[in-house]
Amino acid sequence: MINTKVHSLSWGLLAATTPRILLNGHPYPARWGQNVLVLSPGQYQVEVFVPDFRWRPRYGHAHAPVSLQHGQVLELEYRAPLDEFLSGSLGQGAQSWNGSGMLIAILALPAVAVLLGVLVGVVLAFT
Repeated sequence: MINTKVHSLSWGLLAATTPRILLNGHPYPARWGQNVLVLSPGQYQVEVFVPDFRWRPRYGHAHAPVSLQHGQVLELEYRAPLDEFLSGSLGQGAQSWNGSGMLIAILALPAVAVLLGVLVGVVLAFT
């Protein structure tokens, strides 16, 4: 199973698209959320990305090699990045949101500028 996720801050941009899953270069139907794939035991190269988003043909591309044994159930998680220049995250267990630090910095910058402006105004008012 591959659980594909998009952050709520990016949802408006990516909602109209669907992720793409490739196994050894072959496409499999995919959607946001849980994607159950029934596979034979063996080695697989798993790739997940969002096709044709803005100007990038493979937005948030991420890949991982996977080895399946007979009867094994494997859960992977893909998270689309928060910045269009970064790759997505793909692997077992909870993955991180690539670009979250940059997004926090971008959102914090106006708040810091306003606080600085208030501080300068207060200092100038008392001088």
